[in-house]
Amino acid sequence: MNQSGEQTILYVLDYYPPYIVGGAEVSTSHIVDIASKQYRTLVLTGKLQPAKWIRNGATIYPEMINVRITNSSLLNKLQYLIGAIYAPIVNSFCLYRIIRDENVDLIHLVPSSYHTIPLIIVALLMGKSVVVDVRNYSLLCPVSRTAGKCSKYFGIKCSDCLMVSYKIDSKILKLLKPLVVIYELLLFNFYVFLLRRIVRNDSMSIFVANSEYVRKELIAGGFPSERIRVIYNIADRYEKLKENRLNRIIFAGSLEKSKGVWDAIKGFELRRKKEYTLEIAGEGKEKDDILAYIKNRGINNIVLIGKISHESVIDLYATSKIILAPSVWNEPFGRFILEAISTKTPLITTRTGGTPEGIINMKTGILVEAGRPDQICDAINNLTEDEELYARIQSSLDSEREKYSAEKIGKKRMELYSQLLKRN
Repeated sequence: MNQSGEQTILYVLDYYPPYIVGGAEVSTSHIVDIASKQYRTLVLTGKLQPAKWIRNGATIYPEMINVRITNSSLLNKLQYLIGAIYAPIVNSFCLYRIIRDENVDLIHLVPSSYHTIPLIIVALLMGKSVVVDVRNYSLLCPVSRTAGKCSKYFGIKCSDCLMVSYKIDSKILKLLKPLVVIYELLLFNFYVFLLRRIVRNDSMSIFVANSEYVRKELIAGGFPSERIRVIYNIADRYEKLKENRLNRIIFAGSLEKSKGVWDAIKGFELRRKKEYTLEIAGEGKEKDDILAYIKNRGINNIVLIGKISHESVIDLYATSKIILAPSVWNEPFGRFILEAISTKTPLITTRTGGTPEGIINMKTGILVEAGRPDQICDAINNLTEDEELYARIQSSLDSEREKYSAEKIGKKRMELYSQLLKRN
């Protein structure tokens, strides 16, 4: 608590609007906007620009080093491996300094990768109230379950995930790949071991899962069930809705196999009627192969539009007929569900992870099995040919908006903050 008696909440995440990489930044910013009306709010994020800035009452400090692989060069891989140890140390000192200097009362952390775990540990050791917002599997897997090889928690099988996650051009690194995998596996398990030990002896932290599915995964991964709560994310209130939709189907997300982009393309191709277009927004490893595929087959109704702003994605959703999100991996609770709800756009997605918690088949969208382009084709046909079904799903989506409203979800978040702050 600062000298004015105002309690301070510090949010910690790799990116923050207007710098948006995924749903975590959008969802967290909604929480910060609500909290800023009641608390003094600060945000510690990556070095996105030279100076701090103010957004909706919150002060954003761009001071952390982000650890990520940006390409497959030898230099970038070496930078990543060094950064895997160096960045958490630097970021931990940065977090400690802000907590101390700004008299922070509660720390709200959003782990994006296992490199964030040392920050959680620092926050817990400082004796402050801590909220860990779990929106992925970074506390359970070194590559957050995106490689599709998981079979055990914290086991040697994690090496399989690491092996397939590296895209390496360098011959030197290919030879050293097993050593690199062991290095990351040991680092990950060391971080997780420390975190679980500290959490068991701590009474000031709560882990917030964004779905029941994620909650169950955390429990299975060794985190105490009594310390985990489920609070869904907030859906935007999008008001620029139009009755007449373009004959367009949208896929927006990372162009990765785990996101089901190839299933989306092949499912769309199976349709005999060609009056619709499929527009694909995003960047990723599969981009060049997708472009070559479209060119070689002479496809003129599938278009890659590249990476666009979050606002542009929402505008596309609101003016399109269907959203396609056929993820192969177990989505914790994809933000595309909330965006379909906020824009009243029927969604075709898969029965994976926490997705079935947000979509009721044939009522608020259509669920298909992962890896089944034929089922995607059938779902598209159902939505484009059955006007009654389409209208019924749109009506149900409109009713769902209240369930994920800022008022309802925000109230749960503020109640949690209040409970934790009383313990200080």
